[in-house]
Amino acid sequence: KRALEGIPHDFAFSFDVMEPSRGTKEAVKQIVAAVTRDSRFTAAPILPIVHAPYSKKEETYILRAIPEVIRSVAEQLAPPLIAVPERELGKGLVERAQNVQRIRQELDKLPFYQPLHVLGTGNPWSIAVLTAAGADSFDGLEWCRVAVDREANRLNHFQHFDLFTYQSGWADSPLLANLLRDDKTDFNAKAAFHNLDYFTLLGKELRSAAAKGSLEAFVASILGSSYKLLVKKMPSLFP
Repeated sequence: KRALEGIPHDFAFSFDVMEPSRGTKEAVKQIVAAVTRDSRFTAAPILPIVHAPYSKKEETYILRAIPEVIRSVAEQLAPPLIAVPERELGKGLVERAQNVQRIRQELDKLPFYQPLHVLGTGNPWSIAVLTAAGADSFDGLEWCRVAVDREANRLNHFQHFDLFTYQSGWADSPLLANLLRDDKTDFNAKAAFHNLDYFTLLGKELRSAAAKGSLEAFVASILGSSYKLLVKKMPSLFP
């Protein structure tokens, strides 16, 4: 409540139900109740987050019912976004993409289009692949934790930004291009600006590819030689 009172916002994610019931109906009730509770503190839309129950015995998240839970929550609330954490969708990118596909297939049963947000996704490869699988938006902290190699669409240690300063001239934003050239700009700030410009451009190109129906070509351009292996492991991505 204090956060919502003190920070201007257009939307807010609900306070998570971190350990939802394994029963589908009960889990849906818990998530809807959390959204209803938090909606009392703001006039802006509260967005639901759906967590997967964790099995200590199996040492893994239980994902069988997640698509149905997400669809049922969306059916009751019709939120601008409904979110799921990437780390709970599987142990590798392919498994996570397969589960995003399952979620999208379930959401497509609704009479309206329900956007899906994936929490904690800031890797450009993951963003591209999960978009193709059916996700709509993402958030992550990679922009301030790594240094992007724009040439290879790969992430590197933050201190390695020294090796990518030659890419400063590639900045799409004139404002950021000037800051990157300015000797008064701190090293950490330059690395962050470099990353922010890259992710802004990535978003533009991703939306353009989706609008043109050319996501497969976009994913191939991001992944390079790894694209063929992805398609081999997940033929359902681009049938």
